[in-house]
Amino acid sequence: MSGHFPGVLSVTWLRRDRGAGAAVPLQGSAGYRIEPGAPRTRDWKSFQQETSLSFTPSVQRDQGAEYVCRVGHVTLGTPLERRSRELQVTGEPALLDLSSCPAHGTWVISAGY
Repeated sequence: MSGHFPGVLSVTWLRRDRGAGAAVPLQGSAGYRIEPGAPRTRDWKSFQQETSLSFTPSVQRDQGAEYVCRVGHVTLGTPLERRSRELQVTGEPALLDLSSCPAHGTWVISAGY
């Protein structure tokens, strides 16, 4: 997230199972690592912050699941959300990192095998 002022954001990662209506917050959940990041600025007029969610997907738990990054800020009426696509899990488990890209507001998805 970039270009916000003041620098304080609320960031929540959520998970929605295939066919489920509501997404469930992941904070404090076993098996998920959330790196909240810290706001950074160069000019004290605007801030940027990165956050990431890392986990090892499994076919049983994550097939068709969707992950959501919800961002709240004092200047927003309602929080903004970015969603992953439904996961298609195949092959051997690997660490998956979902990060929001601060420059473009898009997803960076990388997996190591």
